[in-house]
Amino acid sequence: MRVQHLLLAAMLSIGVTPALAEPSTPEDRTAIEQVVRDLLQREPEIVMEALQSLQAKREAQEAEQAKLAVSENAEALKGTAAEVAANPNGDVTLVEFMDYHCGYCRRMMPALRDLLVKDKGVRFVLKEFPILGPDSVVAARAAIAARNQGRYWDMHVALMESEDISVTGVQAIAAKLGLDMDKLQADMDSAATDQVLAEDMQLARQLGLRGTPAFVLGGEILPGAVPLEQLESMIAGVREQG
Repeated sequence: MRVQHLLLAAMLSIGVTPALAEPSTPEDRTAIEQVVRDLLQREPEIVMEALQSLQAKREAQEAEQAKLAVSENAEALKGTAAEVAANPNGDVTLVEFMDYHCGYCRRMMPALRDLLVKDKGVRFVLKEFPILGPDSVVAARAAIAARNQGRYWDMHVALMESEDISVTGVQAIAAKLGLDMDKLQADMDSAATDQVLAEDMQLARQLGLRGTPAFVLGGEILPGAVPLEQLESMIAGVREQG
């Protein structure tokens, strides 16, 4: 269906009558499909060029919308002091929306750790975006609760490296880190943690995020696992721009 819609848009962009844009009957739909087939046979290059042009326009529009969303949510993206996982005095803020069940997030973790060690100017903000199941939510709650014991980054790293982020797994991680278990559980269940999760999820929706990881850097949204070299290049670019 998506391909048919794109082909119809392509037809309209190269001059096929607008009267066909809104098929009202099965006969109209059949007629449009026949036009598309005939067009593909006669002028496949034109159709492909039209499709590519439409796709480029759509991507440009989405990029502009993303920049606008970042600008409108700039204050929230700065993160609170508790959300700054590394280098709070850094001059460039890198924000990651992540899920502890996300394989791509886990695979990026070593590279991000190296980046933060090498470049103390990167202020790293973590936003919880637990969208991959109940265990993701449990882990996110544990990470947020660990902030109240000054162990957010330690808990974050341990959760990313653990194969078990269930309630039992989280308890084992917390015990190994030497956290106050009663306080951790109380904080995990608190209204304050509910609020943090709700705010992070709302922010992700406002930015139009659909998966993890997702990064925000220099006014841009970078979806998916971003190569370290790209992040370093963009960080350098942000610094050059002041």
